[in-house]
Amino acid sequence: MSKFQSLSSMEFWSVEIKGGEPLKVEIGCDKILHLAQASLHALKKDHEDVSVSLYLKTGNQVVVLGKLCSGKQHQVFVDLVFENEIELSHNCKDGSVYFCGYQFYKQLATTNKRPRSLCVKEMLEAGFENKQKKDYVPKVMPFFPNEIIFEILSWLPAEYLLKFKCVCKEWYYLIQDSNFIKMHFSRTPLLMVYDEEKRVGFGISGTIQETFIRVDHISGVILEKGDLSHKYRIRNPITRQILFLPDPCNGTMEVSIYRCQSTYEFKLVSIYRDEKRSGMQGFEIFTIDKDDEWRPLKLPSSQVCRMDLEMLRKTRQAIYYDDGSDDSDLYSDVYCLDVESECFFINVLPQGLFSDSNKVLALDWDGCLAYSEIVEEKLNVIILEDFRKHKWSQRKIIVPLTFFNEIQITEDNFLAPVIFISNKLYFLILDDKLFVYDIPSRKITERKPVSLEDKSLYTTRHSLVTFKGMQPEKIPPGVDF
Repeated sequence: MSKFQSLSSMEFWSVEIKGGEPLKVEIGCDKILHLAQASLHALKKDHEDVSVSLYLKTGNQVVVLGKLCSGKQHQVFVDLVFENEIELSHNCKDGSVYFCGYQFYKQLATTNKRPRSLCVKEMLEAGFENKQKKDYVPKVMPFFPNEIIFEILSWLPAEYLLKFKCVCKEWYYLIQDSNFIKMHFSRTPLLMVYDEEKRVGFGISGTIQETFIRVDHISGVILEKGDLSHKYRIRNPITRQILFLPDPCNGTMEVSIYRCQSTYEFKLVSIYRDEKRSGMQGFEIFTIDKDDEWRPLKLPSSQVCRMDLEMLRKTRQAIYYDDGSDDSDLYSDVYCLDVESECFFINVLPQGLFSDSNKVLALDWDGCLAYSEIVEEKLNVIILEDFRKHKWSQRKIIVPLTFFNEIQITEDNFLAPVIFISNKLYFLILDDKLFVYDIPSRKITERKPVSLEDKSLYTTRHSLVTFKGMQPEKIPPGVDF
C-alpha cells in the first residue's frame, strides 16, 4: 500500500514490499515517479547475514537495482525516474523492503533539469539487462532530489537565494525559473517598508545622473519616474536590476503597475489627457516582456473620459472610478477597468447602506474595492467582491473599533481607513500618522509616521522577478544605498 504526503506540487511516496509479493506501481498520466532509495526491514536473528537482491521490471525488461545485506548494508540509494507502470520485487522470503521517493507533476519536471538521474534505458545500455547480473551494485552517491531542493529553497529569503545562485548551474537555473519565482513569492511574508521616496541614479544613457521618484509598486518591483528625462523605469530593489520603459503618450498624468493573477504578467496602465479631444482622458496599456509600445484602450462611455483623477481608486486587480453621488444618497456608478482582461465593467452601488455620504470613504479590502463609514466606534463596510459578476457583499461588515480612547480624533483630524490585509486594518490620521489595528485582538499593533524627510511607508514582498532586457543598476559615486 503506497503512502502519500502532500508537499506543494509534489508528493512523498513510499511502499513496503514483502517477500514473494511483487508490487506493480501505477503512475498517473500527469505525474512522474522519482525512485530515491530502498531499505531493508529488520530480520530475525537467525537471518542476520541474508543478502537481498532488488529487482525492477518495466515492460518486458528486468534489471537489478542493487543488493542489501542485513548487518552490513541496510539501504541503497538510486536515482531513477519513471513515467509508466513499473514492478518492484526482491528475493528475501522472511523480510520486507521499503522503497521511497517522490511523485511530482510533469509540469514541474520540465522546469527542473535532471542531468544526474538515470532512466531505465540508460541502465540497460550500462550492461545489466536481466536477473543474471545479480552481483552488480550500482555506485550511486546519495543526494537530495531536485524536488526537495526546490521545496527547501522556495522558503528562503531572497537575499540568500541571490548568493546560492553561485553554488552550481542547477541552482542557478532553478532560482531563475519562473515557476520557482512564483512559488517563492507566494511564500514570502508581507513587509511594511519605510523607505526613501526618491533615489539618485543614472538615466537611460548611463552617464547623466537624475533623481527617480517612486510612482507605484507591485509584487516586489517599483515603478519610478526620472525628474529630468521623465522616463519611466522598473526597479527590483532585491536583485538591483532596472528596466527602462517606452515613453507613454504625451500628456500622461498617471501610470500604475499591476500583476495579473492568472497569467503572472505585469502590465502598466497610463491615464493621459488627450488635447485633440478637448482635454478628455484616455487610457493606454503596456504588457512587459510582450509589447514594444503602449496600446490604447477603448473606453465604455464619455463619463470615464471626463473623470476626476482624485476619484480614482486602485487595487491589485483593477482601477476604479466612482462618478460621484448626490448628497441625498449614495446611488452611483462605479467604473472598473480589469487590467488582466483589459475590459471595463460598470457596477452600481446599492442604495441606503450609509447614513452620511460625506463620511463614506473608499478603501482596498484585501484586493477588492470597498466603501466604509465610521459610526459610533464601528466601521461599516460594503465590499465589491467580484466586479466582473457585479457582486457586492450581501450585508455590511461591522468592525468594532476599540481604540478611540487611545487616540484623539477631532473634526480637523479625522480617521480614514486605507487598506485591509490579513485581518489588519491600516488607518490614517490626518496629522501624518498611520497605525495598524489587529481585528482579532482588537489592539493597535503598530504606529508609524507616514512621511518624514521624503520617506514614505508602503507594504511589499521581496521578489526575485526579472524581465527581459533588465540591466544591473549602476550606483553613482558617493551615493550610499
